[in-house]
Amino acid sequence: MHHPASSEAVHEGIGNSSARPVVYEGLENEKTKRVVASASLIVEWKFIHRAGCRGRIEDVVVDEALRGKHLAKCLIETLVGIARIIHVYKLSLECKDELISYYEQFEFSKDKGNNFLVRRFEIPETDTSP
Repeated sequence: MHHPASSEAVHEGIGNSSARPVVYEGLENEKTKRVVASASLIVEWKFIHRAGCRGRIEDVVVDEALRGKHLAKCLIETLVGIARIIHVYKLSLECKDELISYYEQFEFSKDKGNNFLVRRFEIPETDTSP
């Protein structure tokens, strides 16, 4: 059941919306100084759930040469921990079908009755010549 926000909560949320974090986590190879894994946590303020926050984990990427070394696990567990601390009412993660079983180990599950839809746009190439 969705709980609509009170007008006070709406005004407080709008006033604090700039404080809602976008958290980028990255792991760097100390020798090469290259980022070898990264993920982001986007937190959105909502009018429902008493003006609560919803979190999304996005862009989980690990260098192909380092997959299987639990780098994604480290990133996801860190972002889930941050989401708990800031009290999001829901944390979601979008992934390819073949990765669903991987993310289930972090207690993510398919949300029955909900679908993820996409609309893509063509982005024109920009001229980078001087």
